[in-house]
Amino acid sequence: MYDVNAIVDRLLQFLEMEKDYVTSEALVLVKDLLRKYPQWSQDCIAVVGNISSKNVQEPKAKAALIWILGEYSQDMHDAPYVLESLVENWDEEHSVEVRLHILTVVMKCFFKRPPKTQKALGAALAAGLSDFHQLLQYNVSVAECVVNPPKQAVLVFVDIHNIEIKDRIFDEFNSLSVVYQKVTNLLTSPSSFE
Repeated sequence: MYDVNAIVDRLLQFLEMEKDYVTSEALVLVKDLLRKYPQWSQDCIAVVGNISSKNVQEPKAKAALIWILGEYSQDMHDAPYVLESLVENWDEEHSVEVRLHILTVVMKCFFKRPPKTQKALGAALAAGLSDFHQLLQYNVSVAECVVNPPKQAVLVFVDIHNIEIKDRIFDEFNSLSVVYQKVTNLLTSPSSFE
């Protein structure tokens, strides 16, 4: 059985490294960890709360940070203000995934902390509706695909995919193998980051 405590400690150390690429990958893993082990939220949000959304540029990492803000906004004092800042920078955000997370999370935060989030919710809804209205004007078929995208079959579950590599990565837990989900010898290969 894995030592979740050691995993959490190491991920939090990665978050504190203040290297953009490490922080980005670690944020995605912390989000996934919290989805499976919500009992570790207090340890994680103490560290995640110190990460500035301005320092996270990679869309999946930004979406993970936003998800954490929404899920634990009742325990994160600055969550409504961070979300407000993200809404204010809506036009600079080009990732559809991040915009969708902002809309969803601002609503979640509003239900938990209405007075602090009311302004951000109004601005997020206005921005989101404006975007969708423009999309409808551009092409109704494209708008339909946004609302009702084609379903993609899940062919492989991560939990059962290549157990040998997963076990080797766990054995190399004190390295960046966990963040990049590659064993050490693959990390040193020039082709591993292409």
